[in-house]
Amino acid sequence: MPSFTVSIDELASAGPLVGVVLSPAPFLMSRLKSDGREVYSDHVTAMIDTGASHSVMASQLPFISQLTPAGTTDVATPTSLTVTCYEYRVLVTFPSDVEIESNIIAVPYLTGGVQCLIGRDILRHAVLVYNGTEKLITMSF
Repeated sequence: MPSFTVSIDELASAGPLVGVVLSPAPFLMSRLKSDGREVYSDHVTAMIDTGASHSVMASQLPFISQLTPAGTTDVATPTSLTVTCYEYRVLVTFPSDVEIESNIIAVPYLTGGVQCLIGRDILRHAVLVYNGTEKLITMSF
C-alpha cells in the first residue's frame, strides 16, 4: 500500500498541508501530446479537508487553460452565495508518486496560500492518520 508522511511544524494552526502536482487527466494528456501541444502541470499547496465533500482547486491555476470542463456544479461560498463553477478531470500526484484521478471543481476563492483542498471524494481511497502530538500526517492508498 503506497503511503507518505509529512511533518508540519505548525500542524495545529496551519492544518494538514501537503504539496501535490495537478495535471491533466491521462486521457487528456495523451490527446494534447498527439496534437503537438505542450502539457504542463502546477505544483501547489493542498490542504486535506475532511469537511469538504469534494476536492477543489483555485480557478487561477495556469494549467487549467489547457483543460476542457467536464461539467459544472453549484458551490456555496462563505458568504452563502451560490456560484456555478467548472469541474475538470485532473490527475493529483501526492508525495511518493501516488496518483489519483478525479473531477476537481475550480473555485475563485481559496485563501491562505492554499491552492487546492483534498476532499472526501479523494480521501475515500485513502487511510489518513493525523498525529497531532508528533506533528505528522500520513496517507496510505
